[in-house]
Amino acid sequence: MLAHFYEMLTTTFSHEMQTPLHQQLTLIESVNKIAESPNSLERVKKLLKIITNSSHALSYFVSDMIDLFKIKQGNFDPKVE
Repeated sequence: MLAHFYEMLTTTFSHEMQTPLHQQLTLIESVNKIAESPNSLERVKKLLKIITNSSHALSYFVSDMIDLFKIKQGNFDPKVE
C-alpha cells in the first residue's frame, strides 16, 4: 500500500512539474523573440518577472518534495533556512 502511495506521489509530482516548466520555456522563447524588437524593454521585464516568480514557486515545491522524501527515509533535519 505504501509503495503504491509513493508511486502515485512520484507520478503526480512529475506531472505537476512538467506543466510549469513548459510554460517557462515558452516564456523564455517569447523573451528571446521580443528582445529583438525595438522598444521591447518593458515587455521583456514583465516576462522575466513572471519567469522569476514561477521559478521561485517551483523551487519551493521541489524543496518540499525533497523534505518529504527525507522524512520518509528518516534523514530529515528541520533546520530553518
